[in-house]
Amino acid sequence: MNTSKGYFYWPRTSINKKIAKYCPFGSAAWLRNSNEYARAWYTCSSKGQWINFDVSQCAFQTNISRVFDYLSLNETNLLSSLVKYLSEMFLKLLGIVFNELF
Repeated sequence: MNTSKGYFYWPRTSINKKIAKYCPFGSAAWLRNSNEYARAWYTCSSKGQWINFDVSQCAFQTNISRVFDYLSLNETNLLSSLVKYLSEMFLKLLGIVFNELF
């Protein structure tokens, strides 16, 4: 199976079995600081059909896609850092106002 995250060959297997394959292009940006090895997963259903294909841990195979994946991760970190910073500033401001009033 060829995907944006690499080519995956899924061997014949028993029904109701989940198979893991290492990601050909390494870990997705969100998994890079982990000690885990990135894997793709596929499950052979009770009917012998492949279901629940999961490549969320895998990096994209093209450089531009990897850059977008990395940028989206950094945007999330930036937003959470900004929210934390603004809430700290707000609490300090409340403390100053409270001290001046009382």
